Amino acid sequence: SSGINAEYGVIMGKENAISSAIAFSLPIETSNGEGETALADGNADTYWISNDKKSWINIQLDMFCILDRISFDWHGGIEGKQQVSYLVGNKVYSKSKKGRFTVVDMEGIAGQVRITLRKSKKYTINGIMADGYCYTQNEAFKIKARQGFDEPDLSFNVYLINDIFSVIDNME
Repeated sequence: SSGINAEYGVIMGKENAISSAIAFSLPIETSNGEGETALADGNADTYWISNDKKSWINIQLDMFCILDRISFDWHGGIEGKQQVSYLVGNKVYSKSKKGRFTVVDMEGIAGQVRITLRKSKKYTINGIMADGYCYTQNEAFKIKARQGFDEPDLSFNVYLINDIFSVIDNME
């Protein structure tokens, strides 16, 4: 089953009833270019800090993810206001309301998550966690291919879908 892992920075993925943690190696960029690893190292004693009133964190998911929620572990309490956005490419797909969050409930697909921080002189975060389902590009193609048939379980359609899946599996 998927869910927020007890460790920081983990996105749980689910594909064909198999769950696995996939996020510890995700690329993270921050506005100050320092301490990104603390956001996803699973260590409650480390934290990312920014002294810029306008700060941001970008998490490149390297997959297409359907996110349910993002949680912040603030070091010493919530600071400023946050806005969390989903991005696919450079286009904002959906974004949360602005506010003060420890948990942001989300619904949408993302290839990247952008967290914008405002209205505080300093931000200190121990970790960021996310909950959702992630799919590789090929898995997303297979889902869309299967959805393209009105009756995917008819024998001829199964044959055709399997051929399409074979082509997808051989894509690089």
